[in-house]
Amino acid sequence: MIETIFKVLAIIGISALAFQYLYMLYFFTGFPKKAAVKSKYHLPKISVVVCARNELENLQKFLPHWLSQSYPHFQVVVVNDRSWDDSEDYLDEMAQRYANLKVVNLRDADNFWIGKKFALTIGIKAAEHPHLILTDADCMPSSNQWLRQIAVGFESAEIVLGYGGYEHKGQVGSLVVYETISSALHWLSWAARKKTYMGVGRNLAYQKELFLNDKGFSTHMHIPSGDDDLFIGSVAKKNNVALRILPEAFTWSLPPLTFKKWFSQRSRHLTTSKLYKPLPKFLLAGWSTSALLLYLFIPLFIFQWKVWPVLGIFFFCRWLIYWIFLFVAGVRLKQWKPIFLLPFFEPFLIVSQSIMHLKNAKSKRSNQRW
Repeated sequence: MIETIFKVLAIIGISALAFQYLYMLYFFTGFPKKAAVKSKYHLPKISVVVCARNELENLQKFLPHWLSQSYPHFQVVVVNDRSWDDSEDYLDEMAQRYANLKVVNLRDADNFWIGKKFALTIGIKAAEHPHLILTDADCMPSSNQWLRQIAVGFESAEIVLGYGGYEHKGQVGSLVVYETISSALHWLSWAARKKTYMGVGRNLAYQKELFLNDKGFSTHMHIPSGDDDLFIGSVAKKNNVALRILPEAFTWSLPPLTFKKWFSQRSRHLTTSKLYKPLPKFLLAGWSTSALLLYLFIPLFIFQWKVWPVLGIFFFCRWLIYWIFLFVAGVRLKQWKPIFLLPFFEPFLIVSQSIMHLKNAKSKRSNQRW
């Protein structure tokens, strides 16, 4: 009986390891290299769209950086969504100083839907130019070349994906940075293999016509997240996506300041995964599940070392190879130090996300706050 149980467990362990190795071999080996910095190319007219709700402090800090980009023809559209701080006064003042700043103020009576997607839809429709770059109110462009280097992607594609990172600060800073790099290793590798399933709303660009033709967020307006991953997953094709992964084109944000805020934010973002297309939904779930199984098998690797030496060796080799891929991604994304905490963060995130999925499955509320 015990021998049969061990055989079944061995089969499960071998299957999980095989899945992990094949996934890494196909996807992670395609992680994009640094994009070229081009100085001569056609510069389309761009509208930068930002939604803000009670973001006065962030607007004061970051709006001047968006408006001072080294770019010939662009506007910044800020949608002030029902704020009760002094955002409207500040934006009106800035609009008097900058002719390329367009402010849209939403009132409670204006909102047929509550949430960021409605505000973002209004901002996109108000944009004057056919090419859009989206970012968040708490994002800082890494340089005054950010707009220029993202826009070059429109030369060859309808969608341009950039990287939005988090600063290494606060109580959970290391965890958030690690998770962001881990996530980027997946979605950027998929995009490089021409199987794009998401982008990040902190640094994302696409053509306005693409948004309007696909009817925007209409199919998932009731989901609090998804203005980036669900929309991009629905419109991305094999040859209409460009990657602009270079330091001049990054954006940076402050991470959630506490574990509670991180857990709440991450739980909300995970509500979108059930609406992914079948292939990414299946393979991403397979990656997490197989990794969880391998960590659950660690006691067997230790206490049954004489029985399972080969399986144990392959598990630790998997861990080492994954660490190398994460480290390379961290170096290219200019944040590699938290990668050394992989032995602690990976199992913690696997368990945490499992709890989040269970929490979301039990919750019947659709929280549209943002």
